[in-house]
Amino acid sequence: MSTGTGVQVVVNLFEKTINFTVNILLQLAYRVEGGRGLSTEGYMSNRHESIERGFRTWVTEQKLLFVRFQIYDPKSNEAYEIVQVDLKYLDDPIEKVVKPPVDPLEALMKQLKKLPSDAKFSVIVRNEEGASEVPGWSPAKFKDLIGGVSKEIVVGDEEHGFAHVTGRVVYTISNWEKQLDQHNEVNR
Repeated sequence: MSTGTGVQVVVNLFEKTINFTVNILLQLAYRVEGGRGLSTEGYMSNRHESIERGFRTWVTEQKLLFVRFQIYDPKSNEAYEIVQVDLKYLDDPIEKVVKPPVDPLEALMKQLKKLPSDAKFSVIVRNEEGASEVPGWSPAKFKDLIGGVSKEIVVGDEEHGFAHVTGRVVYTISNWEKQLDQHNEVNR
């Protein structure tokens, strides 16, 4: 609205929060997929629009509890690694922008052992009951970790986020290397 020579600017803080949160989730998904050498199949780029639509819908509803990036063995359908972004919705918005821990995440991924060549990437979410159905998304099950948990690492020093939504990144590594070593010992 404009009156005379002055201009009134209306900023919807919650809309900015939604955009920031969705962009973070997409950025993290692409970084994990690429950082673990899984982007050649184009999981994220082929599904970008439906993934973004789901994230945007559920963050707007404040129903998205967490996003899980699963790196898994297609034969056993068990996960080598899981990167989970837990979200928290705030009644009182925080005033500062805290960027996601992209650099520490990428440094961590560079330290990890190379995945088997047939490893796959997927995105799965957990919503609160009553979340809207979104085209392109369907019910799915979380994958078990191969051989259980080897390490669980909270990435970054603080929660990331802006205004009404914060999050934290947890990287969980399975015992897949140990399982592979045991399998190879049996086959010798």
